[in-house]
Formats: sequence, structure tokens, C-alpha cells
Amino acid sequence: LVLSGMNNEAQIEENIRTAERAHPSSLSGNEKEILINVGNQYEKLMKIPCTGCQYCLPCPAGVDIPRSFSFYNARHLFTDKLTPWGMYLMQLGKRNDRPSSMAGNCVDCGKCEKHCPQDIAIPKELKNVKKQFEGPMSHVIRFIANRMMKVDRLVED
Repeated sequence: LVLSGMNNEAQIEENIRTAERAHPSSLSGNEKEILINVGNQYEKLMKIPCTGCQYCLPCPAGVDIPRSFSFYNARHLFTDKLTPWGMYLMQLGKRNDRPSSMAGNCVDCGKCEKHCPQDIAIPKELKNVKKQFEGPMSHVIRFIANRMMKVDRLVED
């Protein structure tokens, strides 16, 4: 069963076209085995089964729950551990033009959990995200990420 989130009519039409082209038993045994192996590996590495549906939003404390989970999962899925950490701090951290939307803002109200179709223990998982990304080293990582972004901008110009 495939569950496909759709936000507009064009996405509905695209899904219909895709379903019309799909045929039973169209994958070879080898293709099925590859998909099963990839799926198993993905499930093993994926720490939080968030689909990014955003049903948990808005958070009363301003936490960007799906993005927090996305950065956390990226840190566990890929060999590069520094980039997701830096991106989390840069994109969800407090800036002059906006407040922080980091996991550490969670007040454990549980409102989000009631709306999650994946039945994720959201406040518990946000604590894991906070522990991973908002520890004592977060200031150092944020400084490094800021410097890297400035260098990237200079190289582009």
C-alpha cells in the first residue's frame, strides 16, 4: 500500500498517471530483493518514522517538529554528522528576524502527539533531538556553520 500526501490538483493527477502505469508483478525478483534490502537498511538507520506531514503543527511552543526530526534522521542516515547538526542550528536556531524553533523549546504539552498519524511519541523524541543537537558543543558547531556559509557565499560571488 502506498500512501501519497497530496497538496494540490496537479499532484493528484500525477499520482493517478503513476497508478495507471503500474502493473502487478512488473518487478523482477532481483529488483524486489534490492527494494527489500534498501527498505530494511533505511528502517534500521531511520530513528524517527516522521513523514513530514505536518499534522503535528502548529506547535504551541513554536517547535518545528518535522524539520527537527528530519535533521535528526539525517545525522543518523548519512556519514556526514556535522552538516545536519550545523543546518539544525542555523535553520531552527534563534536569529534577529525570528525566534528559535528548536526541539528544546518543547514544553511537553502533548498536543502534537494527538495529531500524529505515525503515532510517534513526539515529546520523547524531541528530547532525543535536543540531547543530540543542543548540547554544550552547539555554540561551536553554530560558529563553524556560520563561517562555512560565509565562505560558500564568497566562493559563489
